[in-house]
Amino acid sequence: MRPVSFQVEEEFEYYRELFEMILEDLEKYDAEKPIVMEGAAYLPELLRGCDVNAQRVIFMVPTNAFQWEYYQQREWVAHILKECEKPKEAFSNWMARDQRFGQEILRQAEDSNFETILVDGSQSIDEIFERVQVYFGLKSQ
Repeated sequence: MRPVSFQVEEEFEYYRELFEMILEDLEKYDAEKPIVMEGAAYLPELLRGCDVNAQRVIFMVPTNAFQWEYYQQREWVAHILKECEKPKEAFSNWMARDQRFGQEILRQAEDSNFETILVDGSQSIDEIFERVQVYFGLKSQ
């Protein structure tokens, strides 16, 4: 129920703090081998600062409509919202926060020349997976 702009900034600050621990964990892995990482904590602004090869990164961000449709279907969302005094407003704020967060991720990724995929439901999971494989050179077109 907090202001959405505050929630977005708080989310970015949280992931900026967490990133140092992620880097420590990544030091345990062989830098010559590929690694797949998933999660909101991999902010483009932080990856850019690590001299990451832009050809090795893809950011996937859902559209607002896609996010709304599929988040509502997750069983655990209702469990969280039942604790809220105004569940509909809380869900609306949650989705607004995620939309603004996603828009900023897209902006940062584009500024960093990282590949982006806007997930809107027009492509199947298999089509998106194939696009990722082609981008990383794991499959020819």
